[in-house]
Amino acid sequence: MGARARLEADERVLSTGSKLVFTGSAEGYFYALDGETGEELWRVLLGGQGIGGGAAIYTAPISYLSQGRQMVSVSAGSALFTFAVDPE
Repeated sequence: MGARARLEADERVLSTGSKLVFTGSAEGYFYALDGETGEELWRVLLGGQGIGGGAAIYTAPISYLSQGRQMVSVSAGSALFTFAVDPE
């Protein structure tokens, strides 16, 4: 089942100027989607004890630049996860 079918109305979403969309789920998955097509680019199960074995994500991710590179961070459970965004 793709990310589109798994998204719920109360989940938090971030869209970026680079046409990416990031969201998380109560099951602990963190998704990167193509902002134009909705295609799932990647997903990762964040550690913890959420519904699906991951740490539940109930907050909106944030995006920022660090040393010229786009980063995205999200909290899941009691941890903060940060990812570097590949420009391609």
